[in-house]
Amino acid sequence: MNDLLNAVREVLLEGLDSAVYRAADIYIAVAEDDPPVGMGFPAVGIKDGGETVSQQSCNVDDVTQRVKLVLWAAKSAGSGQVQGDATQPGVLGTEKDVERALRYKPLPLRGEPFGFKVASSASEQLVSAAGRIVQQKIVTFEFLRERQWDTS
Repeated sequence: MNDLLNAVREVLLEGLDSAVYRAADIYIAVAEDDPPVGMGFPAVGIKDGGETVSQQSCNVDDVTQRVKLVLWAAKSAGSGQVQGDATQPGVLGTEKDVERALRYKPLPLRGEPFGFKVASSASEQLVSAAGRIVQQKIVTFEFLRERQWDTS
């Protein structure tokens, strides 16, 4: 999973507009419910979402790994934090941007796995531990990989 999280971050850094998304705000997340202190907006947290394994023959497993992308937008007037405005893309715009960056792009890993969006939560307004009002949306991608076990 470590290599997958790092590869997703690498692809997002290459695929998202650096004039909108700062590299420091595309990060490996330790939690879904609180943005890191000092984070700018918009931001994308990359969180492990678990995996399922299907055993095949010859010491090979098919592995479906899930990655949750935690999308953050700053509170703004009206519906800007959801739909976007002149200052930010909002969580819906960020969702579109990350899907464009990841979909049909092979990751720089063995087997060059592709990801696809399998779930998207409703956006929510939260108050962070630091007292900031933020908008959050979680998008889940699945990556299908093959794992071979060395039995020697």
